[in-house]
Amino acid sequence: MHTPRLRPQALPGLLVCLMLILAACGPTTTPTPAPTSALATAAATEAVNTEVALTEAPAATAETPTEDPGAGEPVTLIIARTASRTINPVGESNIEGAQNIDLVYESLVQMDGEGNILPSLATAWEPSEDFQTWTFHLREGVNFHDGTPFNAEAVKYNYERLLRVPGQSGGAWTSYADENTVEVVDDYTVIFHLTAPFPTLPMDMLYIRYSIVSPTWLQANATTADPEAMEFSATNASGTGPFRLVEFVPDQRTVFERNPDYWGGEPGGKATPQVDQVIFQIIRDPEAARVELEAGRVDIVEGPPPLQFEGLRNTPGIALIGFKVPRIAYLTMDVSQPPFDDVKLRQAVAHAINYDELMQAGELGFAFPQCGMVPEGLTVIVPPDPSLCLYPYDPDMARQLLSESAYPNGVTIDLTYAPDRNAGFEIEAQLLQSYLSEVGITANVQALDVVAQVAKMAEGAYGLSLFVWNAGIPDADDFPGWLYDQGRLPTNESWVGSFWNDEAVMQAMRDARGSTDPAERQALYEAANLQAMQEAIYIPLFQGSKVFAYQDNIEGLNYTVFRRLNIWDIVKN
Repeated sequence: MHTPRLRPQALPGLLVCLMLILAACGPTTTPTPAPTSALATAAATEAVNTEVALTEAPAATAETPTEDPGAGEPVTLIIARTASRTINPVGESNIEGAQNIDLVYESLVQMDGEGNILPSLATAWEPSEDFQTWTFHLREGVNFHDGTPFNAEAVKYNYERLLRVPGQSGGAWTSYADENTVEVVDDYTVIFHLTAPFPTLPMDMLYIRYSIVSPTWLQANATTADPEAMEFSATNASGTGPFRLVEFVPDQRTVFERNPDYWGGEPGGKATPQVDQVIFQIIRDPEAARVELEAGRVDIVEGPPPLQFEGLRNTPGIALIGFKVPRIAYLTMDVSQPPFDDVKLRQAVAHAINYDELMQAGELGFAFPQCGMVPEGLTVIVPPDPSLCLYPYDPDMARQLLSESAYPNGVTIDLTYAPDRNAGFEIEAQLLQSYLSEVGITANVQALDVVAQVAKMAEGAYGLSLFVWNAGIPDADDFPGWLYDQGRLPTNESWVGSFWNDEAVMQAMRDARGSTDPAERQALYEAANLQAMQEAIYIPLFQGSKVFAYQDNIEGLNYTVFRRLNIWDIVKN
């Protein structure tokens, strides 16, 4: 008989060695304290006896007995999620949207579960001595879903298109490329002549933005009003990946089918799917999703709310699994305008927060203390540093700092959050409101969808924003490199929102990005991280996890923020 349990998980091995990249990146194969406030106690009632240590998930292996996909009745995997995302790799910047994109698109490189960079649509690559020129050798015999052959011209078209479309959902391409960068040598060789040394280019290519789209398909669907087919690409797709897009109905469902012509994937990377069809079903009500799961009409629920954990782990036939990931929940604010241009006010907010209670009440054991803005699970360039926790919970210190600020009698601000960004944010926003009230700061809590929240941040002077940042690549540049370089993108095109216009820090982040010396990179990132914490530019709350509830006939489920859910490996018995 199945015994329901909460399966513990550990941070997957994602320590990527920068020196491997510099050597050419060629193909190689303590429980938190119990809550004390009434609100936190009510929220954590179901957390009793659910303390967990997160460990690695069981992965599907070659020895796993599986049915031949395509033999017998088609196998459909149904995954419930709360939000609908686009499938345009250039226009999507959300980690949930990246999950859609991963199924149908591929980049020149990919990552395995241990953090190693693997071949994908490129089979090998090598840099020049100064890392300003990179040669990529491409995979032969691959076709896009529309039948167009994949070749060097397709790579050139896609990379030059990145210079034409607005915004950047990730990746530093526009900082190193111009219209003369991409050279086609032959059908399966392409050279990138960069405008400056870029030693981490293969790692940067892990961003979903670098996914290769069929140029024939894009050109056929371009219009005068939409010359790059951006709008069309939001709900349609033509890539080279293991699944094809069948249907995209915004806010309802996204349907994929197994690609019978898939080239097969690399060991450790994407692979030929074990199921015939995948459906992402949009179910915004968490209780409705739970009912569908328990009734067997849904196979996996993505991100169930913490208050369901205890009930799910005691439901026969249902398992719960969590993955510690490089994901930080934090508070951001416009530090260039009142009231948060006052460093003492920012520090008062930081000291007002009961971090242990917040994690336990909102995340029920699936969160971890976070010091600074570089989470565990990135490269060894910036290891975790407990000394960066400069603001322990201290309401008296918060009141003193507030009295020394420009707002000794308190201040009223907005506190916004997006419920679909993190299941625990609703509870956590209420707790933050309570903590701030205790020290003399009034916070008006407002729930928004993430697009509206980011738009409000872009306007500036938005109060406090409860936010979460996910790593897109396993490198420190993906946190301080973006969060501390306000000039990296126009503010209205980014999710940064701090308006921390420190020119020396921004230049240091650019120097770190282009450096070939790991020690220099570490020193630059660590110095910026320390300065940002001393000035309370951001207030890190905790490092989070990705949690799934699923039927116990599902095998091989695994997750990292860099590979997302490995749907091609999942077996449904």
